[in-house]
Amino acid sequence: MTTSNPGGGPFDINTEGTASTASLLTAVVAWLVAVAMVLSALGYGPEARRVPLAVGVPTAVVAGVNALRELKAYLRSRSFVRRQPDRNSDPEPGTSPAGAFAWLAGLVLVFTVMGYLAAVLTFPALLMRFYGDEGARTIVILTAAVASLSYLLLVVALGVDVHEGLLRPVLPWA
Repeated sequence: MTTSNPGGGPFDINTEGTASTASLLTAVVAWLVAVAMVLSALGYGPEARRVPLAVGVPTAVVAGVNALRELKAYLRSRSFVRRQPDRNSDPEPGTSPAGAFAWLAGLVLVFTVMGYLAAVLTFPALLMRFYGDEGARTIVILTAAVASLSYLLLVVALGVDVHEGLLRPVLPWA
């Protein structure tokens, strides 16, 4: 069974419109910063490099993919065939820079107050709920997969003590 996602979602990239030079440069700079972070972490000792590499390598990969997509959109927008933007469509709420900042601020707030576990369980679920057309079962399965894999990587494989949240001392179940 295949499903389509006509409204788009957090995993869809629209390369039909025009891309600005600023968005391409921002993506390339983000990739260069991530690569520099990885190269810098390689100079650390074995214990000190675990977390920077666990964060830096996936960040460099995602930033690289984003830079390639931005380059593709940039080259398409500069081609001889100009596409007319659809002026009747409104952007998705939360897809503006201010909306993205609000989502990230919410993630940081939940992480700080409630801890790692609450953040890793709520953020992907809310993101898929509001920007995807996934059903409840898919959201639960994907959220459990993200939480499990991140726990296995950080806590089990790397031995990182994850943040338990500021409210942990006053929570009755903690």
